[in-house]
Amino acid sequence: MNKISKGVFSLILIAALGFSAFNLAVAKDYSANAGDWQVDFKSNDTLYTDVVWNAPTDSMNGYYAINVKEDPGITTRAAIISILNLKYLTPVGKEIMDYYINTSFASFNETPKLSRSVIDGENIIIAEGWANNFGRMAYQAIYPLDVRSNRTTNKLASFVSLLDTKTSLEIINSIRFKRIENPTNDAKSGISTNNWVYQSAPQETAQSASTNPSIVGPYVLIKCQGTLYNQIGQFTKADPGKVYLVTNLQIENHGYDEFSVNPNYVKVEINNVQYDYSWVSVSDLGLASLDSVTLKDGGVITGAVAFEIPSNTNEYALVWKAWESYNVKVEYVK
Repeated sequence: MNKISKGVFSLILIAALGFSAFNLAVAKDYSANAGDWQVDFKSNDTLYTDVVWNAPTDSMNGYYAINVKEDPGITTRAAIISILNLKYLTPVGKEIMDYYINTSFASFNETPKLSRSVIDGENIIIAEGWANNFGRMAYQAIYPLDVRSNRTTNKLASFVSLLDTKTSLEIINSIRFKRIENPTNDAKSGISTNNWVYQSAPQETAQSASTNPSIVGPYVLIKCQGTLYNQIGQFTKADPGKVYLVTNLQIENHGYDEFSVNPNYVKVEINNVQYDYSWVSVSDLGLASLDSVTLKDGGVITGAVAFEIPSNTNEYALVWKAWESYNVKVEYVK
């Protein structure tokens, strides 16, 4: 267990970890897969974990989160471990890390006490403060992942906790993040894919559609993020030579009075072959399926659609194929 550096956590840590050697020896091991990351931590308490996927929004990319709870039901005695995919490379220096944690912790406390530690050779930053909305202490730690040689990254792990002090500090000090080189791709893990390509006419596409000044008139923007799975849920395995491509979609109507959304209209094109969506339950991945709805002007809907495609595929395109003709833009989100 790593030692917290001097700062506000020093006295708390001594009190919280004042266990006998026997108690430390029997700490329980916990492990969960969040996308292509394995997250391990220890605690003397009995905890329950589940993994959810959070769809992309205008302000941030989609990300996996691990809920850590004291009981399996709905409770505020909980914590969340998030693997955040930043839109841009960011330095991992003191100033920017302080900014990130102060900004994200502000919903609990606008003036948290900060301290630092070193875990696996990387500097982490830790915040604590009283959360008036919950009547207890809150904790957060930010861990840089995949740090490049120029000391930048586009991936951070965040641990936010409303668990008790002892449990929170146990997790902060023991947590480890390991990239899964050969993931099993079970019901809670997958491999993010960047193999998307933009299809040519007749469907117009634009990689930066949401900010492209050349777009005029009404249009529909489809933001897409893909993850590959060998298996969805306990029993739904892809056929030999196949893999599931699960697409997280956000569909926005910009200017049309109405726009009909239906998962049957979503196709994936590979080598001039268009694949229909698969009738598999994405709820086993913690995802909501794409509903059939009518979007009014300004309307937005999110949902997931799965496709079973050849496993050796290197490039694929998302295609919108409806009866009506619309100006549809596709934007792939990493």
